[in-house]
Formats: sequence, structure tokens, C-alpha cells
Amino acid sequence: MSSTEDLDIGLVLREARNDVKMSLEDMAKATHFGKSTLGHVETGRRRATPEIIEAYERAIQEAGGEVFKRDITHPGLAKIRGAKLANLSRAIREGDPDIIARAPTAHSTDLAIIHKADPESFSNIRRWMLEGETSTLRTNALAILAKTPGEDNARAVIEVLETDEKVRNLCLTSEISRLLQLDWGQCKILARDVAAVPNPRKLAKKLAREVTDPNDTESRWCGVYMLRELTPVLGR
Repeated sequence: MSSTEDLDIGLVLREARNDVKMSLEDMAKATHFGKSTLGHVETGRRRATPEIIEAYERAIQEAGGEVFKRDITHPGLAKIRGAKLANLSRAIREGDPDIIARAPTAHSTDLAIIHKADPESFSNIRRWMLEGETSTLRTNALAILAKTPGEDNARAVIEVLETDEKVRNLCLTSEISRLLQLDWGQCKILARDVAAVPNPRKLAKKLAREVTDPNDTESRWCGVYMLRELTPVLGR
């Protein structure tokens, strides 16, 4: 299992800030976190908490950019932070999936779980992706592992996407929801008939970026899958 040291969230935050031409001082004012605190996060000397990640996302979205990805429109989306995140991380390490067996988790929560996970946690996450009792648990575990560096992780994620129909449909639903911000129920229907999306060219344009995302195997695979499904309608 690959180390999360390769997942440089601080670098991602810094690059996103620079993309919208915000100085570190600008970001400190926008997020109400200290400039030195943010500087330490961006250089990897301090852990990026979910609160800091979400603050960056809000500030950069207001400036017209994007840090990671917009969250899905599922009404029960779980955003875990603070003490609850510490409790969740401990539960995962001890073999209890807790909330990830019951509700989809936010992108920032997935990254925070990865950042706190140890080898035992990753072993449990991989097992849940393959053998989890609920499709929600298998899908959440896949989403976490898909964002974790390592060729072995990528291959395992792809194998599940190609063989577990329920997980595949949930992942496709999530991608459509995140990219188009449509009602979750509508996205579930469109996941089974991607060519029926109301604006296929808009989706295709967004998917073209997804297939080159080096930090998320799930997004790359779903992007390729949906572009193939859209090919007949894009040619009209």
C-alpha cells in the first residue's frame, strides 16, 4: 500500500490559490486562518484539516477557480470534521466503517481520511471496497482508495468499477451529479443512460478534463466510460 506522503494536499492548495492570483495574505483574509498557518499547510509542515480545505474551496470558488472538485448533490452527503473526523479515523483503523457504510462522504472528508490513515486503515478500506455489505460502503471505500497514490490502488479500483455494477452505477451517478449539479434522483437515471443528459456537450467538455486527472482513478475511469457513451450523440 502506498504512503500518503505522496499525496501533497498543501501543494494542491497552493497551486489552486496561485491559479486565481490570490496571495497568501489574500487567502488568510478570505478564510480567517493565520497567514503563517496557511503557509505551513501549503508547504506540508502542518496537516491540512477539513476546515482549512473547505475554507480554501469556498474562497477559490468565489474567485472563479476550483481546488479539488465540487461535492455531489446527494441530500445525505456527510461532511465530517474536527473530533468526529478523529473518531471516524480511529473507527476505520479498528475495522468499523461507521458513517461510510451509510452515507456518501464529501471530497474533503475523503482526503482527510487518506491523510490520517495508516496501513491498517488502508487494509480495511481495501477490504470494504471488495467485500463491503452495502454498495454505499463499497463505493465510499473505492472513492477513498481512488484518491490514494499507487499503481496497485489504481488497478484495484478499476477492477471493481468493471465488475461491481452497483458500485459502478453509484460512481457514474456521483460524477454526473458533481459535474452538472443536477438533482440526485435525476443523476441516478442518467447514469444508466448517459447519452440522455440534457446538455451532452457540456458534460463532454467537463469529462475531457476528468480523464487526465492524475489524482483520482475513479474520475479518470468514469470519464472515459461516459465519453464513450456520449460519442453517438456528440456526432449529431
